[in-house]
Amino acid sequence: MFKRKIYFFAVIIISVFLIAGCQTTTKTDEDVPEWVKREITATTSTAPTTPAATPTTPAATTPVVTPVITPTTAPTPTATSIPDVPVHVDYFMGVGFSNTGNEADDLNNAKKKAFSDLALVIFEHIKKSQQYLLPPNADAKYFDSAEAHIIQSLTRNFTDIETDFYYSADNKGYWFYYKISKIAWEKIEKEEHQEIADFIEEVLSPKLSSKEISDVEILSFLLNGWKFIAESPYPELVRGNLDNDNGLLINLIENNIAKVFSRLVINIEPDHISTEPGLSQDVIVSVTDKEGRRTGEFKIDFFRKTDGKKVAEITTKKDGRYSGKVEFKNLPVGKQQVYAEISMPHIEINPKLFKKEIDVPFKDFTVTVNEVSVVLKLVLNGEAEIDNFIEQTKSLFSKEELAIRLSPGHRDERYTIVFTINFRNQPKNFHNLFITNANATVELLKEDSYIFSYKSQEYREVGLDWARAQERVSIKMFKDINNDELFFKEMYKAIYSELIIE
Repeated sequence: MFKRKIYFFAVIIISVFLIAGCQTTTKTDEDVPEWVKREITATTSTAPTTPAATPTTPAATTPVVTPVITPTTAPTPTATSIPDVPVHVDYFMGVGFSNTGNEADDLNNAKKKAFSDLALVIFEHIKKSQQYLLPPNADAKYFDSAEAHIIQSLTRNFTDIETDFYYSADNKGYWFYYKISKIAWEKIEKEEHQEIADFIEEVLSPKLSSKEISDVEILSFLLNGWKFIAESPYPELVRGNLDNDNGLLINLIENNIAKVFSRLVINIEPDHISTEPGLSQDVIVSVTDKEGRRTGEFKIDFFRKTDGKKVAEITTKKDGRYSGKVEFKNLPVGKQQVYAEISMPHIEINPKLFKKEIDVPFKDFTVTVNEVSVVLKLVLNGEAEIDNFIEQTKSLFSKEELAIRLSPGHRDERYTIVFTINFRNQPKNFHNLFITNANATVELLKEDSYIFSYKSQEYREVGLDWARAQERVSIKMFKDINNDELFFKEMYKAIYSELIIE
């Protein structure tokens, strides 16, 4: 993670310095590559000339950024050895080297590498000054934002930059050095800390003391303040005052977020709900504040307690209340433990990023999901007595695998099973035996729409009369259908297609 961050930081800071440009002074024009000459012309037209013997002292007002290249008196280095890097305990140092054989390219490359190296040094300094707030799996945007913030600070405040380049006269490469005063950098950091603290206190303090704004609005302001600090380079360094408390501002904000949630209470009416799969039930949900503050519009998620699977969601009005239909999906038949919880993603809060433990308000209740109520209709085609097949048909569709409840049709059931038996009697033969053929079809309707159909194979049996022949053939047919696991599985899926299948 930090390697990625360092690389990102280094690339951007290089761009910043390249935009800023450099003012150069050299011993002779012959020793200066064309790139440096162009840089001198561009820089001297927009920035004042600065003596290059020693670092300049930061001015009281915001200075003009004018990096200075100081001519060196050090011996020309060889291409295979790095010259002694000057040791300055009061400076951050960066060094770069390039040897492509092209003077202009080598100067550019060495300059970029020196900036990159200086960026690494500064970044390590910032990193060591605090334990980074965010965990390793945090969204990369937080790290990128912190790095971008540093670059902005450098662009606005980077002062007392000294550059020193060595050029190999025998065309064996360039060495480039950059350094910045640690005192200047410390001043930049302190100013940044104060700017962040002032901004947070100015924005958040009036909101926390106001009685006119809702809990949702307060949480939004606090979250934006938290992001502002967390995405800065100094999340664990900025101190200030918030709601009459002093300390690290990132901690004070998290404490206030936790305080808001501790005031909120969720209530569900009724606390035991009875329903059927696919049906919606009337539910009243309310979110109230113990101190009487208006709560605002909250999204409430409902989860099955056994596995945390989401089963429903609603959104309250601005007064924190919801009254209406709720359909509990993904719940199997039976009594289920469910809980309602304020949706944290909806208000863009991720408690896992906080050091402070946040107790999210929730409410437990139960939901009993009854078996689907189905009307069963029996239809006979052919000369047969319907009473002979009623009990067999009921038994067939009362199997536990279907998880349905047969209804006499006195309610507004949404599902209907039409079971049709087709008898086809054969002409009498010279043996005076009665032969009949039979098959069955199953049609499943949901609110008058066909959602499943099935047709059995055709069966044949003989008997001493038509009734016995029909009885024998129906026994064989019902037995085969009853043993057809795929038939019941597909029919179950058709009924519970919008529900959980377990």
